[in-house]
Amino acid sequence: MSNRVRRRPPWLAPGLLGAAGVALLGCAGQPPSASGSPAAPRPSASVPPAAPVDTDAAWRIRQRERARRLEDSGDWPQALRLWDALALLPPGDEAARREHRRLAGRIADAAADHWQRASAALKRNDLDSAEHHLVKLMALDPGHAEALQALRRIDLQRQRRPTPSTPPSPATMPPSAPLAGP
Repeated sequence: MSNRVRRRPPWLAPGLLGAAGVALLGCAGQPPSASGSPAAPRPSASVPPAAPVDTDAAWRIRQRERARRLEDSGDWPQALRLWDALALLPPGDEAARREHRRLAGRIADAAADHWQRASAALKRNDLDSAEHHLVKLMALDPGHAEALQALRRIDLQRQRRPTPSTPPSPATMPPSAPLAGP
């Protein structure tokens, strides 16, 4: 081993290091604004700093607003699914649970109303009106088995019944008189 003492390069003088440090600290102060000029000075100490944004709470607020927009636009099943998801998130969101129960009740009432209207239309043999209400019901409650069966019956009735634009088949035409020859 050698007992050689390491010498500092001449360009690494203590004064030069201090000046470089001050220059670097000056650069780290405030970022330039979009125009390229230095940013505006920070507010004085008398103005309290903004509260930190809770991203989870902000996300939940946006989802609640989305659920309300969906409900207002008539997409109740999608809004209900969103309220359901919000109600399950920790910590338990009681407001979301209330909204979920409220909308679920509203959907159940609307579905029952469409079922009653469809049933009344079927009794009157008004297939178009019945189909309209049954389709609305299925949009609200896709698992409604009775509505699905009623839609199938309507389809079968329409297949059996000739439409006015369909010419009668030869099997259903009355026999015609024999043609007299010349």
